Amino acid sequence: MFERPEDAERALDALIRQGDHQERKLAVNAAAALGLEGLVRQAALDRDETIRLEALRGAARLNPPAVDLLRAAADSGSPSVRAEAMRLLVLAGGEAAAQVLPIFQAMVHTGNLETRRTAALGLGELVGAETEAVQALAQLMSSRSETIRRSAAEALSAVAGREATLARPLLEQALGDSAHDVREAASRGLAVAWAADQTPEALAAVLRDAEADSRRRFVALEALVRRAKTPEARTAVLDALNGVATSGPSLARLAARVGLAFIDSPATEMRSFLDRLLGS
Repeated sequence: MFERPEDAERALDALIRQGDHQERKLAVNAAAALGLEGLVRQAALDRDETIRLEALRGAARLNPPAVDLLRAAADSGSPSVRAEAMRLLVLAGGEAAAQVLPIFQAMVHTGNLETRRTAALGLGELVGAETEAVQALAQLMSSRSETIRRSAAEALSAVAGREATLARPLLEQALGDSAHDVREAASRGLAVAWAADQTPEALAAVLRDAEADSRRRFVALEALVRRAKTPEARTAVLDALNGVATSGPSLARLAARVGLAFIDSPATEMRSFLDRLLGS
């Protein structure tokens, strides 16, 4: 269509400046697809918020992504722009994770509470930077703010789905937090972590020994049910649950029978039952 790249750039520049709304959005998309970073940055300053949002999405698609542009937008006065920038920073992942990590590390200690909360959650979603993210989240778990501690526990739960061993110690610690919401967030992630890196026999032992600790007992139970979804572990889980249901302490026996009732149900059903039971 265009003989020279500069011709395409001029045409897209004209559309972004003078086209109707749909043409302008399409032009921003095309600029990103062609790697015309200057036009994407120009669109990110547009008066029209929808064009700015389109520019942010384009910035995330550039190779490499324009992480600095997304970072600046994360401080925008517009809630929509701010939320989209944070979402795109999280999705950057891959090689961009190394650039995004220090941004989130800084943001969790600055800005308003919502920015800090969102940055904490973002740390949990950064694929490829789990070790550094967990170190940052460990600091947040000692925050005075219940909201920040809960967000850190939720982020650790996300990490647990990928790197259970890294997240598990902090989630175990958070299970004893003074705030109910933090304990609840930690229990969800710990069930995922235990299901990934604990044997059915070890989980059954926790079930037996947690007679006076309902939270820990139900985390072990949920982990066993999750572990049963792995074909090679199913028989061992059934043996463990049946053993506790037959000869464990009274509350452990009851919990094991509940687990057997949910053994063929989706893990989400077990989680919903526990949420209702524990008043979440």
